[in-house]
Amino acid sequence: MPNVDVTSLPPMVPPATVGSTPVSSGASVTGHVDSVVAAATGLRYFGFSAVEDAGGTASFRIQNNVNHGTGVNTVEYVSLAPGESADEWYGPDGLDAAAGISVYWVSGSFKLSVRSKVVT
Repeated sequence: MPNVDVTSLPPMVPPATVGSTPVSSGASVTGHVDSVVAAATGLRYFGFSAVEDAGGTASFRIQNNVNHGTGVNTVEYVSLAPGESADEWYGPDGLDAAAGISVYWVSGSFKLSVRSKVVT
């Protein structure tokens, strides 16, 4: 294999970063949360990170809409055991979420961050 003079290569362009939005400003989630991420053309959902934080079970849905509700496009169904954490990643392209992201609370208490970015 030939040697490559790396000083003559063009500079690397860093990939666009994916933002992480703490739901309820990092406080425990104990109810529905609308407009976690506002609707936007090109909005992509990349996943979540969650932990049950009250010693019980917890369940929630992540939905592609700014308002929680039944009949809304559910992207994730998540159930957590006491103290359990869960993490999901849909990179590098993510899932379409142009209608926004909301949380439909089912039960329990948990901390949650949602990963998203707008792709133009």
